[in-house]
Amino acid sequence: MRKNHLLALTVLLAAAQAGFAGSIAELTLNTSSISGTTGSIDFQFNPGPGTTQAATVQILDFTSTGTYVAASQQDIGAVSGGPVPSILTISNTDADNEDFEDFTFGSSIFIELSFSGPAVTAPNGTATSPTTFYFSTFSDAAGTIPVLTSNSLGIDAEVTVNPNGSLSTSATTPNANFVPEPSSAWLVSGAFLALGFAVWKTRAGIRRVPLR
Repeated sequence: MRKNHLLALTVLLAAAQAGFAGSIAELTLNTSSISGTTGSIDFQFNPGPGTTQAATVQILDFTSTGTYVAASQQDIGAVSGGPVPSILTISNTDADNEDFEDFTFGSSIFIELSFSGPAVTAPNGTATSPTTFYFSTFSDAAGTIPVLTSNSLGIDAEVTVNPNGSLSTSATTPNANFVPEPSSAWLVSGAFLALGFAVWKTRAGIRRVPLR
């Protein structure tokens, strides 16, 4: 029965690795303290100073009780799609890749980010710099007055694509919170169930009742 244990443990380890190497990040931001304020939001996806692999981030879901200000989208570098809540795609092709939009804040913002490209799916081992996604908020349309955060650039949260393909998340304000990727949680839960079943099977045994 040790083979069953080994199989379940292998599944568990694979699921855990999948969870840590997932390409989805979900961010929630409490904006109730500035609800009704017309300011601006900023998305950036920029490579570090060294060698980086190609990577792309998509804002798949942008859900908010706030409202986008029409005809205010300004893009720099490799940006396509948008404005939010439409799907927005940003690549790390240029030194500065940025989408800037005027926005009237509501009580909350939810963002689902999907990262792809060789830097995520096939790290080459020669990259020396990460690529970092930044989400920033400002209380003015010009993007000069940070809000919700003490960061001088208005950055509320960051997601870094590391040279080994993993993702690292960081919130620079208590108003921002990253939530676990649902698919990873299901993988790990399933692996634990498989391991538990293998242990139960070994201890209790499964006997076949002959048909009469």
